[in-house]
Amino acid sequence: MKHRFFLLFLFIGLQSCAVQLEGIELYREMQTYIYYLGENRTPTSDLDIYFDQFAVEKEYLVMGTLVNRETNEYKTVKNWKEAFIKRAKKVGGEGIIFEPLQMSFNPECEKCMLLNAKVIRYVAAAN
Repeated sequence: MKHRFFLLFLFIGLQSCAVQLEGIELYREMQTYIYYLGENRTPTSDLDIYFDQFAVEKEYLVMGTLVNRETNEYKTVKNWKEAFIKRAKKVGGEGIIFEPLQMSFNPECEKCMLLNAKVIRYVAAAN
């Protein structure tokens, strides 16, 4: 009887690991190695895109920061840009400010890109 309970718990434990592993595989398959630190709001469908903080003409607050994991899995900068924009919309950003692209000099990761961006929301004008 003890062995049956042990096997049952082992089976349940392995099933929960399998679900987590599937999530990781999906994450890797989508190639979204993007980390976000900041607040989350209702997702948005429109996003203003900037490459210089001084180009933003409205008053804004930084909601959070996006950064990619040092990787060369994305073949072009355009793919990273699109993934960052998608993630910024998902967290409810109204704008995104891309910082200059950096190349990694890590010997274990040839031609790796490092990209950072600030997710912003606009400050409503006080009446």
